[in-house]
Amino acid sequence: MARAIHGLGSAHAARSGAICCDVLDAPFDPCPAAVEAFHAANDSLRSSPDVHAETLTSEIGRQRGIEQFAVSLGAGSSEIIHRVLPALAGRGPVIILDPTYSEYAAVLALHDVSVVLIPLKPELGFELELDEAADPDPLPTLVIVVNPNNPTGVSISGRKLQDWVRNRWPNALLWVDEAYVDYAPHGTSLETIAAAYTDTFVLKSLSKAYALSGIRAAYLVSPCAFAESIRDRVPPWIIGTAAQAAAIAALQEGDYYSLMWKVTAARKETFADRLRTIGLVPHGRTIPAFLIPAPDGAAKWADRLASRGLVVRVPHGMGNVLGDSWIRIALPLPVAEGEVLRIIQEDQLPNSI
Repeated sequence: MARAIHGLGSAHAARSGAICCDVLDAPFDPCPAAVEAFHAANDSLRSSPDVHAETLTSEIGRQRGIEQFAVSLGAGSSEIIHRVLPALAGRGPVIILDPTYSEYAAVLALHDVSVVLIPLKPELGFELELDEAADPDPLPTLVIVVNPNNPTGVSISGRKLQDWVRNRWPNALLWVDEAYVDYAPHGTSLETIAAAYTDTFVLKSLSKAYALSGIRAAYLVSPCAFAESIRDRVPPWIIGTAAQAAAIAALQEGDYYSLMWKVTAARKETFADRLRTIGLVPHGRTIPAFLIPAPDGAAKWADRLASRGLVVRVPHGMGNVLGDSWIRIALPLPVAEGEVLRIIQEDQLPNSI
């Protein structure tokens, strides 16, 4: 059975009562309408949900300006990755960034798919150097880019990304994971145009930017040539009734979430400044998280912080570039921010355990 290699720290945090800053859940609450819709739908707990969740796919199409036929649902983005990606990748090679979201390398390894890493240099701000990428032999079947990237937060124009892959590897498919794109500048997303092409898939999560990680709702926008076959592989009843209701309500509350994204960006800047006053050097753009150098090793530092009640992410599974030299810390909820800073500051004091 496939097991995620990320998210395990948060399970420990829940058991121990620690503050979880290792998983990038939204640092704000879902909109009240989504919470109300979720609870209202509990009246139908004994009944099966809509087989194909067509009301939800219709709302996604309406809100996002895309054709409903191009939308296929999943029980969270990880479920879609595990179910769809291996078939698209074939035997590879598949290009992924280093560092990036750990689930991609894990899934490809599970299916013995050849992988080529494109290293992102810390000294260059983890930017994707389009002209520096080497050509694998044989040429890639698939290029996977998390945009904005996790854990670096660096984003690239969607059109620029698409042009790069097409010009460099014209026979490769492009898979873009846009889990954090709502935090990114306008022009980053390829969602509204993916269906019109033959080579571009866009994975969308309702977890990270909509504060709905607990309902496990995501979708894939597929190019027209693949849309029907991918929809046909979606299991029936894949998203429950209450989850569908919450997702629909959230999609309709654009003003609330636009405000939350702006507030999060401002909070992130303030939090970064406070980390600097402690003597740390936070890196990261766009996504609500930071990469921080760990001079004495990420694992040692993470263990010390965990002993004080704070769980952070070490870069295991994200590639080779970060090694044991960085941790990632998610922007905490406002109510926990002061305690997180206190724990980190105490850890930085001389003679700390």
